[in-house]
Amino acid sequence: MTHMLALVLGENGYTVLNSTFFDTLTVKSDIPRPSLGSGAAKAMVYLSPTEEGVITLSLNETTTLEKLEEIASLLCGKNVKLVNLLEVTN
Repeated sequence: MTHMLALVLGENGYTVLNSTFFDTLTVKSDIPRPSLGSGAAKAMVYLSPTEEGVITLSLNETTTLEKLEEIASLLCGKNVKLVNLLEVTN
């Protein structure tokens, strides 16, 4: 799941900062992004803005495809569907 999120965010203007990851992803965006506060709470995901434009997020074994789409949509500022990406990565 984390790999799929990294791919989608990379395609939408984010740079993935950690070269290896299991459940935690650190990304940076040079593009101004909307505030994540209430959306992150709604998505029930741990987002930690560590510095300007850098976000660390953690997924766990309960993260569903639907939840991943919600997180990706929140971060990308648009509706993201991962079904096609899931077919490519399997």
